[in-house]
Amino acid sequence: MVAGVLFNFLLAIAIYIGIAWHWGDVVLQPANVSAGYQFDTTMHHAGYRDGDILKSINGKDIDALTNDSWIMDLVQDGARIGIVRNGRDTVITNPAGTFEAAAGVGKRAILAPRIPAVVAKVAPGEGAEKAGILTGDVITRIAADTVTAFNDITPILFKYPGKDVPVQITRDGKAMILTTHVNDDGKLGIGACDLTSVYPCEHVSYGFFESIPVGISKGVDRLASYVTSLKLLFTKTGAQSLGGFGAIGDMYPGQWDWYSFWQITAFLSVILAFMNILPIPALDGGHVVFTLWEIVTRRKPSLKVLSYSQYAGMMFLLLLLIYANANDIYRFFIK
Repeated sequence: MVAGVLFNFLLAIAIYIGIAWHWGDVVLQPANVSAGYQFDTTMHHAGYRDGDILKSINGKDIDALTNDSWIMDLVQDGARIGIVRNGRDTVITNPAGTFEAAAGVGKRAILAPRIPAVVAKVAPGEGAEKAGILTGDVITRIAADTVTAFNDITPILFKYPGKDVPVQITRDGKAMILTTHVNDDGKLGIGACDLTSVYPCEHVSYGFFESIPVGISKGVDRLASYVTSLKLLFTKTGAQSLGGFGAIGDMYPGQWDWYSFWQITAFLSVILAFMNILPIPALDGGHVVFTLWEIVTRRKPSLKVLSYSQYAGMMFLLLLLIYANANDIYRFFIK
């Protein structure tokens, strides 16, 4: 009766075990991000400022190695977040609605480590190369906007698609201004430094038997975070963010990557396991409800009740499928 549920969850755990065994973990502890984080506007409204260094959640130091769902904990309503701002320790208490607002961000990241505005790559044929920007140059200003981190560059360039803008750089200690063309996508054709070259990251390797508890922990954490996020389905933002086949396909990267493929596949298995245990007729959870009813009342539901329940459950699931895929169509082609 619940074999499908158990199979999906155990499959997810098996995949997480395989990931831990083959790839291990590369972990950036939030406290090691010395330049702080860049936050989405939803986090700004909650009281965060760009450059805040994240230290603790509800009095406990953030350990990204043992809790890879820490971002989910970070945005919970009422959570007390310890930060360092301008060299001083302070605490932010998330206001009501933080979790819902963060979930409504969609594909944008609610936070990202701030990276020095050092040019690590220059794309051939793009505006940066034609203007004479070189790897190692430090960008300090674009037009009238000051640049303090690489994260600042994209939102600034979005204001000048298809235009030439003055870009101030520092090269070998000397400041210079280069007129640079921004392409129609709002890009100069430059790349940032890799996080691992900027901040100290921990690479942890696991033997086969060591990877087993790691995989189990990841599976349980993913399930817990998904269950927590389900309350959003009963909000306007959550209903609008519901997606179908298009949203699932959009989760996968544009270029083939086995690591991302297995991570997403494992997470989808977790989702299927939980969804299948919901008390909806036509799902395993619905069969469990009728079985419990029979055990408690010692009466078996009539075939008519079972049949109508199955039809109602199938109709609900079909409407949910249509609604989710309609959301995809609206987001991808209309919005």
